Amino acid sequence: MPKALIDPKGNKEVYDHLSLFLCPIDLTKSVDTEYTFAVTSQTDSNNTVEKEATKRFPDIKHSGWGWRKFMPLSELHDPDKGYIVNDTCIIEVEVTCRMDEDSKDAYDSVNESDLNKVAHTENEKQSSPEYPGAGQPFGEGRHNNKVGFGKEEEFEDVGGFCILKTQAPLYRQIWLKYGHIPSAKVMPIASYPILVIVVKDLMCSITDMHKCHYVDLSSEMIDRWEDMITMAEKFEFNIGWLRERFEHVKKGMCQMQNENVKTELLEHGQHLRATKSKMRVLRNVMTKVEVQLIALKDDVREKISGLLSKSDTETYLEIGEDLLLDGLF
Repeated sequence: MPKALIDPKGNKEVYDHLSLFLCPIDLTKSVDTEYTFAVTSQTDSNNTVEKEATKRFPDIKHSGWGWRKFMPLSELHDPDKGYIVNDTCIIEVEVTCRMDEDSKDAYDSVNESDLNKVAHTENEKQSSPEYPGAGQPFGEGRHNNKVGFGKEEEFEDVGGFCILKTQAPLYRQIWLKYGHIPSAKVMPIASYPILVIVVKDLMCSITDMHKCHYVDLSSEMIDRWEDMITMAEKFEFNIGWLRERFEHVKKGMCQMQNENVKTELLEHGQHLRATKSKMRVLRNVMTKVEVQLIALKDDVREKISGLLSKSDTETYLEIGEDLLLDGLF
């Protein structure tokens, strides 16, 4: 059974790239293995860094195979690329193993409970303790992912569930952090097209909430969203996280009902939003500068590689060129 090894800050002497490897686990016979690693942008599904290889495992000389320089960290952390969104990066791994008959017999003889333990352990690692369904496929693959209505090309697969392409970027963030919204507890997977419709309508409300400012809230909005969330709760959808935030929103609206406060905010609204917009631009600039700083540090590491130990190199990067009394006055 192969296992992916991910070094987010490089492997050994490589500091400026994401490193990805495939390692065999408990293999006693040789296996021809084809594998593909892919890092996909969460803002542009067409923007993907993908590499594939074929190796024979196990190899007595190597514990695993892959790429020390899969992709530059400066590219991975570039906010315009969309590879990392909300501190989440999607790395897809596809593995195909081909064994001869002797190897198959040996593999089939492995205790089934041991395999279940491995699978359970991997699921625990991939899932958030608070949200165990985070990033997990929908319905364990028990449906054919067909929408069954409208134009199929208008939808996109996100974790095994069909979402409108216009809603996919936001839904992907929700899925990775909280898990899929739909549930088959009340509405069976056999009613998959209906699930897709309900989630589409719910995502319209979530998108509206995502774009709405507190100062723009109205009672009509609150009532409309309340009805939609209540309906989803009756279907036992995974929206506890949304209900919690919505209750917070309702309390915030009550505080904003003071007409004097609201009038003042509306009068200064344009200036305040312009200021906040500048703050967002500055944060993006800071992020890009941090990416450039990482790249420059990696360049220094590469140039002085072999001159200093790893710990001495990091110490030099941290304080080596600082003045002794910097920040004291």
